[in-house]
This record gives sequence, C-alpha cells and structure tokens, in this order.
Amino acid sequence: MTTAWNGRITSAAKESHRNFKIVWDGQVPDFDLWAIPTGAKHVDEAYKFLAFASAAKTMAALPNYISYGPTNIDAFLSVSPAVLGDLPSAPQNTTNALYQDYYFWGDHGDDLRKRFNTWLAQ
Repeated sequence: MTTAWNGRITSAAKESHRNFKIVWDGQVPDFDLWAIPTGAKHVDEAYKFLAFASAAKTMAALPNYISYGPTNIDAFLSVSPAVLGDLPSAPQNTTNALYQDYYFWGDHGDDLRKRFNTWLAQ
C-alpha cells in the first residue's frame, strides 16, 4: 500500500500489466492553478489560453493521455466510459474524498507550522 499520483499508478498498471489498484476512499484531491502575472505582456493571449485549457472539449481529451480528471464538470459528458473509472474527479470516485480547508490553513497555517517545528526540534 502506498500513496502516489494516480496517473502514474494507472499508467504502470496498463502499460506494464501490473496488478495495481487505486482505492478511492479518503483521498485528498490536489489542485493546480493558472495565473496571469501583473504586468504580463500578452494578457489577451493568456486569457485565450485559459479559455481553451478550461473548455470542456479540451479537458475531455486529457484522460486519453493520462488519467488526470477534468475540473470542468461538462467535460465528463465526453469522457470515454472506458477511462472514467480511472479518474480521480469522476463522480463515483469522489464520494469519500477529503477536501482541504484552505481558509483554515490560510488563517492558522503559520502558527501551526511554528508549533510543529518547535515540537520537531525537541
């Protein structure tokens, strides 16, 4: 038993014919973000890219290459049923997910890190 990025486990299971299974119970989803820095020279192009990258059609194609799920829920309508079960954001795989409370960590993270580091140094 281990923790790992689901895309790597799914690829290893399929490409290397390994008997790896992912248990979607209590996983903690992680998120990536796009940002346009202040003062960027090509802001209009950046917005066009963000619109393209977040479009349902674009996101529905991603699981054909790696089993990372779309964040645009409309994309699920076009995802192949053959890969849907391998996606962390598929509705049937998120019923017991544990979501981080970013507001809590924003409010208390610095204090908790200090307390943890003090404990660790003992």
